[in-house]
Amino acid sequence: MQPETHKTAIYFHAKDDLPEVRKEVFQLLQKRTDLRFFAAVKDKQEVLKYVLKRNKKYSDYRYTQNELYDFLVRRLFQSRLHQKDSYEITFAKRQKSDRTRALFLAIEDARKDFLKNMALNVM
Repeated sequence: MQPETHKTAIYFHAKDDLPEVRKEVFQLLQKRTDLRFFAAVKDKQEVLKYVLKRNKKYSDYRYTQNELYDFLVRRLFQSRLHQKDSYEITFAKRQKSDRTRALFLAIEDARKDFLKNMALNVM
């Protein structure tokens, strides 16, 4: 938890940090009254069913983890992006690839879908 080590004090990721560190971070988060947390959850058994169904329909379809991650990002932000003028969003780096551009596009898609649905509801 020391900033000079450039680890947990600056960037925390539950799967990478020790249980003792996770406990301390979660205790700090509980003390914050201005913190709001949102999550998108997907049942991996349902993902498997979806992938098998797509494989059966399209023989060239190949599942990637990024597909699920991008879907969850769109789902998470689809009804929240209109609430403020700007947001600061930070994503954990997955493996060695930089997915910033792809995640930005997923958020943009969520924003466009929201605006389209709003327009349809107004009519």
